[in-house]
Amino acid sequence: MRASTLFLFIALAGAVLPLKVFFSWLVAYGVHPVLFWQHLTATPLSVFAWLDVFISAVALLVYLYVAKTRFSRAQITSVILATCLIGVSCGLPLLLSYQCRQYENKIQQVT
Repeated sequence: MRASTLFLFIALAGAVLPLKVFFSWLVAYGVHPVLFWQHLTATPLSVFAWLDVFISAVALLVYLYVAKTRFSRAQITSVILATCLIGVSCGLPLLLSYQCRQYENKIQQVT
């Protein structure tokens, strides 16, 4: 299996698994922003986890901005949307899939 394909599967898992948990929370509690915020910040461990995710997403988006000439507009847009709407668990492997695909294509051209 090519690395780019493997990263696409990881991106899919990074979308499905967190969204499954989020939607089950929505079914249980409905749209309740105050309760959602209370649950997000209920313990120091949950604050730690969300800060880690937030900083990782910011780092990914900054990297994407710095390396924007290496990717197409559609790739950049899809990584931004995946990261902001789903999470870094989907956006990062998607970006890595794009990078691996470019490398794999370059290797094929050489051989």
